[in-house]
Amino acid sequence: MQRLLRRGDMFYFRAAVPTQWRRAINCTEIKLTLRTTDRAMAAVRCRHMSNAFDLFFGRSALLSKPSVQQLDAAVRAYFQEQLNRALLISHDLPDDPALDLDAEIDGLREDIARLTGDLKSKTFDPLTLAKADEIVQVQTPDEKVASLDLVEYVRTGVTRARIERAKYLVKALSGDYSDNSPSDPLFAGMKPESLDDTSVVASGLLTLDEARQRFIQMKKSGKEWVRKTELDYRRVLNLAVSVIGSSKPVSFIGTDDVKSVRDTLANLPSNITKVKGNAEKSLSALIAENPSARGMSPRTQNKYFSMFRSFLQWLLDEEEMPKMPGPSIKVLGSGKSKAQGDRYPYSKEQLQRIFSSPLYRGCSSRLRRATPGSEIYRDGYFWIPLVALYSGLRLGEIVQLGTGDVKQDGEVMYFDVSLAEGDGKHLKTGSSERRVPVHAKLIELGLLDHVAKARKQKKARVFHDIKPGEDGYFSHNMSKWWGRYTRSIKVRTAKTTFHSFRHNFTDALREAEVPDSIAKSLVGHADRSVHAGYGKGASIQKLSEHLNRVEYPIKL
Repeated sequence: MQRLLRRGDMFYFRAAVPTQWRRAINCTEIKLTLRTTDRAMAAVRCRHMSNAFDLFFGRSALLSKPSVQQLDAAVRAYFQEQLNRALLISHDLPDDPALDLDAEIDGLREDIARLTGDLKSKTFDPLTLAKADEIVQVQTPDEKVASLDLVEYVRTGVTRARIERAKYLVKALSGDYSDNSPSDPLFAGMKPESLDDTSVVASGLLTLDEARQRFIQMKKSGKEWVRKTELDYRRVLNLAVSVIGSSKPVSFIGTDDVKSVRDTLANLPSNITKVKGNAEKSLSALIAENPSARGMSPRTQNKYFSMFRSFLQWLLDEEEMPKMPGPSIKVLGSGKSKAQGDRYPYSKEQLQRIFSSPLYRGCSSRLRRATPGSEIYRDGYFWIPLVALYSGLRLGEIVQLGTGDVKQDGEVMYFDVSLAEGDGKHLKTGSSERRVPVHAKLIELGLLDHVAKARKQKKARVFHDIKPGEDGYFSHNMSKWWGRYTRSIKVRTAKTTFHSFRHNFTDALREAEVPDSIAKSLVGHADRSVHAGYGKGASIQKLSEHLNRVEYPIKL
């Protein structure tokens, strides 16, 4: 008989405690003596005890699940927060001269229609899903997966709350206060509690620190970021929290807060937050300790400030902010035509030194490629600089090329620089997607043989020997290696990097008198001329014809 245990002559009752109760009662099983050596008597007592055990834990499990009344109360609490916030918005928005009130009201009416449709179809938008999950987690802390009926009930309640909030705002912004009480019976009799900011904060407005955590978690769970992007966003959002204040409600962030973030970026020493030991120091301390340190370039400041802006835009999209604060605030110096960090092309002498170095003429081993020897390894390290020079592709575009990205159209072989869902690729801009013919010189040197070999070995990428760095980008390790290699062969300068090959390519296009529209198509720059938006652009045959005019005064 199950749960009946015999030890020596004595019988015992033994049962495993349900997993969700083990922490609460601090044990994994219950074992009790049945006080008999007679098996028949033990079986009767074990059955009675087993029934009592199941009754207790079964009833407790039922009691641990939230009732409909509890779920309704949680949804009403959410609606109260939204109603309090709506009162503030209706009070502040009409004073904003930059806002089109009629457009706001029309947008709210569209929201009501859309959300009503969601209720009918039982398909909910991301904001509803996120808030419902939040409520369910609070109501069912001991359950890893809540029942579908419970989750759908809460999602429906959240959607109803959002509809009533939008209705309230439509009437308030229209100046109609005749009867602005909720029409939904779930929220009957509910009204905004106060116009006082402190009471709104106490009622649960989203704070900046909470928003930061939610934003990062959402991006990570959606796998939208590689490691480097995540680290950059963490740095700038940590900075924003430090400057603005962790407990400030995001709906109260204003123009002065945005200016403060911008100005702190301007005063912060370059790379200071990446230095070990600085993570725990305040920003004011870091700035004070490094008064003469070189600051971040305007380009880097603008990168971080744009990330902060995208965070604010997300808050606006999530309806956590009434409007974008400081929409015209810009990083000083970011609009200059020639940024401090611009790179130069390699000179003729530098190119000749690179392509007559041990990497191409013979090195001692794979680990000592800068040391002269007899070995030539025609792998990624060999091919990637050549592809950059003769195609103008960015380093990141080259290292992530798949074996299926080298294609043929008629007689033209080309690189298909594009994104495919789930392939983990990254492109700089939308115009970066393009087709770039394979230069005749690369074919002559044997690049297509390298591609064929990678395909035969069932490799996913053409340059599969280049591994991703800690930031998740394949270009990370190659970029570091190239810096070390060019230093070893005495080519590296402060103004030349791997990206210099791309400048060489664009200069070669100009030297070959390639039309501007063709050049932009090849390098992946947006063409904003009047005629650019018409037609499909140049054919791959025409691109190949122009690209093969590119040549360099070097021996390969």
